[in-house]
Amino acid sequence: MCTQTISIKGKCNVVKSAANANDNAMDRNEERRRVEVIMIAFFTMDRLFRADCVYRNAASYAYVLRVVASWILESRSRGNVARGLFEKACEEGVVNEQVLEALRGAGGGVDFEHWAASVV
Repeated sequence: MCTQTISIKGKCNVVKSAANANDNAMDRNEERRRVEVIMIAFFTMDRLFRADCVYRNAASYAYVLRVVASWILESRSRGNVARGLFEKACEEGVVNEQVLEALRGAGGGVDFEHWAASVV
């Protein structure tokens, strides 16, 4: 029996909203919000992994990649996070055009750009 569905669905909606948001101002409240959005996205992915009644799919990875693109400043670290998510999606066999599209905007750094060009 699944006892985690309601809390996971609620968090997925937050992740989906966060994926569509834009990070323009970086004042103290925005920095806190940015950290919270990133934590919620990765907490949700973790809960999806640990739940016995729901599974991560292409949309799960695409939403988190959009959060990465929108809320983590462009850097080598952002590229590393995006690449790690993509490789995990490959392992789980859920890569589709939605994931590839989200990956295109999620990177950072020269190494990521060279790697992404060979993948996308």
